[in-house]
Amino acid sequence: MHTPEAIAVPPHSGLLHAHAPPALTVSAWPTGPITNRQSLTLIVLSIFLGLIKITCAPLILLVWLLPHHAKNINAKKPILVCCLATFATLLSTATWMHITAHIPGSAAVTLDEYAEGKRLIFAHPLQMVKSLFITLVQPLDINWDGYNLGRNIQLFTGNGPVLPASVTVPILFASTILILKGCATNLHIDWSGRLIAIAILILFFAATGAGIMASWGSRSLGRYIDGIQSRYYFPIYPILIMLIPRVKVEFSNRKYGAYFISGLLIWRYASLLLAHCLSFA
Repeated sequence: MHTPEAIAVPPHSGLLHAHAPPALTVSAWPTGPITNRQSLTLIVLSIFLGLIKITCAPLILLVWLLPHHAKNINAKKPILVCCLATFATLLSTATWMHITAHIPGSAAVTLDEYAEGKRLIFAHPLQMVKSLFITLVQPLDINWDGYNLGRNIQLFTGNGPVLPASVTVPILFASTILILKGCATNLHIDWSGRLIAIAILILFFAATGAGIMASWGSRSLGRYIDGIQSRYYFPIYPILIMLIPRVKVEFSNRKYGAYFISGLLIWRYASLLLAHCLSFA
């Protein structure tokens, strides 16, 4: 089941979704005054952001980290650029919503049922908040949809066959080490930047949950949101990293550290290939 806003990209293009937030910030993260070329690049990417998926629209708040960073490097505050980028995302999102307005949220509901599902969410916002909270904490194997468990452990075990720890754990080790090393970089993110990150996380989670709920006609409003999948949250995993306090992690031997990380990654992809290509009795 895929909501109409997901039609813009293939449903399994998680890597594209995951690279959208870093692309927005890195493309215009200045070491000096923001150039016209950087501004244009940011605005164009902001248009694409609104077309990737409706739930990705909150990620545009990332651009508002730029004014504070520009102040730290004695550059002119890029308020106008941020306003234009935000407007570009909102406009492209509204355009996409208008184009897909005649498409129901899923094959499980009619267009009228989809509209009624959205109406119920707006009419009972506290019930929607209750569903979001329940979805955060409810065990995955005690609801009526037998696919929920597989959908939500796929981030660690793969999408499809449940892979063993010998295949999945090495990439988790590599990711953890690289994340901690990356946190040593000073991006001048203060409390206001972290508030922006928290706002993005909340808005993205709420929009995703509401979208799935409406695509079922809001039949389970106030209960667990069936159909949620871990891959839906690829875009905000990099945002979570922004909340990690700056730590200093270094390899005692940089060359060995590079070999170690490379070995973990090579084994991960080699074992993944074997798991899917070998014939098992």
